Amino acid sequence: MGFVALTYIMKKCTFWFLLAAAIVWGAGWLTLRCQAQPWAPEPEPAPGTEIKWLTDYDAALKQAQASNQLVVIDFYTTWCGPCKMMDKITFADANVRARLAGFVPLKIDGDKHPELVAKYGPPAWPTMLVIDATGKPILGTVGYVPPDFYLEVIKQAELKNAGTNSVKTAAPPAASSTSPIPAAASTRSGST
Repeated sequence: MGFVALTYIMKKCTFWFLLAAAIVWGAGWLTLRCQAQPWAPEPEPAPGTEIKWLTDYDAALKQAQASNQLVVIDFYTTWCGPCKMMDKITFADANVRARLAGFVPLKIDGDKHPELVAKYGPPAWPTMLVIDATGKPILGTVGYVPPDFYLEVIKQAELKNAGTNSVKTAAPPAASSTSPIPAAASTRSGST
């Protein structure tokens, strides 16, 4: 058997070996991928329990003033992984949805509203901020937070607001060069 024939056989065997290895690797990857994320659809929230997010800041403040409620702002971006986790896990939680019914929920896309990003200075995405009806920040948190922690932040914001001002008579926010997010807002991190 000549050198040329041996080279031809080796090339042909290498091709089939690489093809078989790719098929085995692909089947293994697909098996692991299917186990990690089953094909079952996400459960839908019960009708009437969805969070009715507003997207207009001024309309949210007017609604908060008329209903004597606090505003919960969710600063997010469309490309933010932790923001998507908040939507899938925290905002899908029945207790969170029920609790937010007593607030004016406002979703602000940080890429589309630079004026609100400049005003409130969210340091990362997502940032949750509870404000009164005049726009004064009360309490917030940065990064993904699980439902139980989210509910605790809302509770603490209500207590803090009840101890200082009523919703309608809160003082307007003072001009400041630092972020108006309270120091307690940075209790969580892990955002993008």
